[in-house]
Amino acid sequence: MDDIQVSGNTLADLEKAKEDLEHLAPRSLFKFGEHKTQGPSSKITAFNINIETGNLEITNDRMAEFVFRLSNNPSDPERLGILGYINTINPTQAASLIALGL
Repeated sequence: MDDIQVSGNTLADLEKAKEDLEHLAPRSLFKFGEHKTQGPSSKITAFNINIETGNLEITNDRMAEFVFRLSNNPSDPERLGILGYINTINPTQAASLIALGL
């Protein structure tokens, strides 16, 4: 296991879950990365995706990488793969790239 994401209905529930995980992790020799630990919060970023209730959006930096790749004449399967991935995360972001001719 590499990453843990927890969702809940209240901030208190999430605070309790975080405390429990931090307390129990050493028993499994699991160490939390100081630079990766986030929240609880109404919005987090993981896997180059901004995550919040009701919305997923690929980060600007990752989108810039996709734009660069799409602008450099990728093969049709690569282009379709990139756009298909983006579309599964956020159809609006995919549509904006298609509208640009990418």
